[in-house]
Amino acid sequence: IKIELDEDIQDEDFKIEYSKDGGITWEEYDPEKGIEVDENTKVEIRPTDGSNHGEGIEVEINNIDKTAPQISIENVSATSKEINITVNAKDEQSGIKEYIYYLGKENENGEIQYIKYEQTDKPNYQYKNLQQGTNYHVKVEVVDNVGNMASQETSIQTATIENAQGAITLTPSRRTWTNQNVEVSISYEQTPYQVEYSTDGTLWIPVEKSGTIITIEENKVVYARLTDGQDVGEVVSL
Repeated sequence: IKIELDEDIQDEDFKIEYSKDGGITWEEYDPEKGIEVDENTKVEIRPTDGSNHGEGIEVEINNIDKTAPQISIENVSATSKEINITVNAKDEQSGIKEYIYYLGKENENGEIQYIKYEQTDKPNYQYKNLQQGTNYHVKVEVVDNVGNMASQETSIQTATIENAQGAITLTPSRRTWTNQNVEVSISYEQTPYQVEYSTDGTLWIPVEKSGTIITIEENKVVYARLTDGQDVGEVVSL
């Protein structure tokens, strides 16, 4: 910050001097240079004739912020297709302006290539539509109101949808030859994923609850799997 004094307070009979260290040292004021201040402090300004000095004024400078914000990643979690992150950041001077969220993966040379996802004033973000079972690198930049920036990085792997084998049980009402329809029970333990079945491997139908019964009228294979709506696990069949 540069402090400049009005020309009408300058006189040939006295000079203006200033101090930036509480009056310990004094410098003569140069109207061409002004008074350069690079940190928050109190500037004392007074007239002097070299021996005596008059009553001066004080100018308090308290709006300089050269300190980067403090940032830490409070929480990061992942499902098979999403990563959720919460950031704790503070800036006790000019304050936090924005958060910039990046996501990246390592290339074949082991270098992380980041893509900018979001620039927001919110300290949390959800990355969506990701690949299951993939290691991602997360980077967050936080910027204060005068442009100072700090960043934090971490890595996390998205979950892999469990395979249907062992998770879903298909039980037919009859295993011997018959000229009747066969009912197949689809049962499973509680799971965060959607269970769905198919009789042709192409059209998949959601299963609403464990113990659901479907009726098979002709010989065909029954398939079942877990899905999160985007990715799927390996299939079990009967």
